[in-house]
Amino acid sequence: MNYKDFLLELGVEEIPAGFISAAVNHVRKTLENSFNKSKLKFDKVEVFSSPRRFSVLFRQLQMVQEKIVKERVGPAVKAAYDSEGNLTKAGQGFLRSAGASEDNITIKKTEKGEYLSVTVESGGLSAEEIINSAVTDMLNSIQFPKSMKWNSEKFYFARPVRWIVMLLDDEVVDFEYNGLKSARESFGTRFRKIPNPVIIKSANSYVDDLKTVEVIVYRNERKQIIKNQIDAICSQNSIKIIDDQALLDTVTDLVEFPTAILARYDSKYTGLPQEIIRLTLSYHQKYFTVVDEEGNLTDQFIFVSNGNPDFSEVIRRGNEKVVDARLEDALFYYQEDIKKPLSQHAERLNEVVFQKDLGTLSEKAERIKKNAEFLVQKLGVEKAEGESAVRAALLCKADLVTEMLSEKAFTKLQGYMGHVYALETGENKTTAEAINDHYKPIGEKSELPVTPAGAIVALADKMDTICGIIGVGMLPTGSKDPFALRRAANGVVRIIADRKFDLNLIEFVKNSISALGDKFNTEHFDFVVKYFKQRIEWYLKSVNYDYDVVDSVLIGDTFNIYEIILKSEVLQNIKGTDEFDSLVSGYKRAANIISKVKVFEKVDRDLFLEEAETLLFSEYQKVEKLVCEQLEQRDYELVIQTLITLNSFIHRFFDEVLVNAEDVKLRNNRYVLLKFIVDLFMNFADITKIVIEGE
Repeated sequence: MNYKDFLLELGVEEIPAGFISAAVNHVRKTLENSFNKSKLKFDKVEVFSSPRRFSVLFRQLQMVQEKIVKERVGPAVKAAYDSEGNLTKAGQGFLRSAGASEDNITIKKTEKGEYLSVTVESGGLSAEEIINSAVTDMLNSIQFPKSMKWNSEKFYFARPVRWIVMLLDDEVVDFEYNGLKSARESFGTRFRKIPNPVIIKSANSYVDDLKTVEVIVYRNERKQIIKNQIDAICSQNSIKIIDDQALLDTVTDLVEFPTAILARYDSKYTGLPQEIIRLTLSYHQKYFTVVDEEGNLTDQFIFVSNGNPDFSEVIRRGNEKVVDARLEDALFYYQEDIKKPLSQHAERLNEVVFQKDLGTLSEKAERIKKNAEFLVQKLGVEKAEGESAVRAALLCKADLVTEMLSEKAFTKLQGYMGHVYALETGENKTTAEAINDHYKPIGEKSELPVTPAGAIVALADKMDTICGIIGVGMLPTGSKDPFALRRAANGVVRIIADRKFDLNLIEFVKNSISALGDKFNTEHFDFVVKYFKQRIEWYLKSVNYDYDVVDSVLIGDTFNIYEIILKSEVLQNIKGTDEFDSLVSGYKRAANIISKVKVFEKVDRDLFLEEAETLLFSEYQKVEKLVCEQLEQRDYELVIQTLITLNSFIHRFFDEVLVNAEDVKLRNNRYVLLKFIVDLFMNFADITKIVIEGE
């Protein structure tokens, strides 16, 4: 069998760094799937990428499909031919499905009779044929967050595709797409010359050929070069960079021939709050922020150039000018903003609309304050902490109308700048920290508020947004959530769980709705409740509680997350034990029997004819009082152990008592007894949801 290395390189104009990983994975997976489906064997796949190319190299790709010969047996001869010897519809259909003609028919004799048979041959296509089809399918299906079209109304790509290299060992694969023909010519970096072509001699020489034109096509190699260069600079200058793996990944996808360079900005800007400098350097410019060995911010930064290393000094000066210009703007905004207290900035919130049906940011701030006051009272927060939380609730949006945040380049500093300005203009530290914390968490696994006051303001703000947006009819869906309500609701659940806040979530919802007044359409209340139930369920599963445990504890409509987690922990630990499984089995039987009973009479002890039902009722009365006390104390482990004491009495009842007795009074009385048992358990959880192994 003949095998060759297959190389594909798509040469493009510079692709945004964030688009590259998914696109290269698509190229690899699509071609892999095509070759596997076509039964073309290959040894392994190597993937390469840079801002100007997506490449894959299939090692030892099979050159020709193996031929497969199969016998297809069709209908019986008597069903395949009519009385005149012509093929019936059944016979014709069989030939069509087999891709055969009447000349190919043979008669197969079996013990059951004679049947039509044909021999079908498939496979045998060349690798070139399969490659052409596979690459075309890949190009037709590739998608980007944003795409453009050129030369063709049908072909969309993130940036123009300029060349295609396709080789089998050292031979060009003939291919054409959207006016581009495959060749062996690629292109290197532009800092030596334009267009800087290079001939790829073979698939095996691809990496080395590109290095001759200053392209490091192995992504991991580029990444390691960048790390090594930065480490060397830091070692030589007794400095460190602030670790930022996401930035390192981004920079790796921005360059083809990296050169790390140490630069400086004007030291007068070091007096700016650190996050302003970090945002300017790392987020906007994709530079690494530098600190000294004690972790103090310096006036240095490291950037990674994609230019000619011979001109690093010129490149350095240019980048320093850009940073100085950005920081000069920031310094101006900062100095203007601290000329007046944050509370005066807050007065301008009435000029900014939060949402057309929900009013201004000033109105939102008042609602956040009411929610915060509710939480302070319900959670029994210390007086000073509570006062700071309420104060922060009024001021938490004030930085949105400052000069700094009115400039789009610094909008990611919301909350942080409020914290800075609060401290600069006389607010206490707790209030300032709460302002900084109130947007947290900003993602599924991101940092939670640090202080109790911050947690309260974060909850107050998020709940107002959730109830407000849903209340005006903007219901979130799986694909449409413009106000990020899912993230906000997840944040509410995570904060409450983390802080172990003893809080009835539905009471909190109702308080928020009350603050909204007539802005909330009451027909959406049930949606809010259901939405939070989904988010609590998401959280419990995300921290690895089994799905049946989650289903069993999510009953009723109070949603005290603290209680739910305590119950989940107890059930998770005891589930699967023999005694608990036996209890669940008996409980499920009781629940199933009364599930269709609509009316229950009062229990009548005189109608207990069997010792087993008398004993069960007596034990229930003892246990019921204990369970109520234990539930009040939230000793859920003891609740379960107490309920387990009913186990033998429940099973004896079913062994010795005919529940569905012919006598209606007896039957109804036994239903009532089982209802007592079921209701007692339901005060804790619905353990009918618990799955017993083998059920």
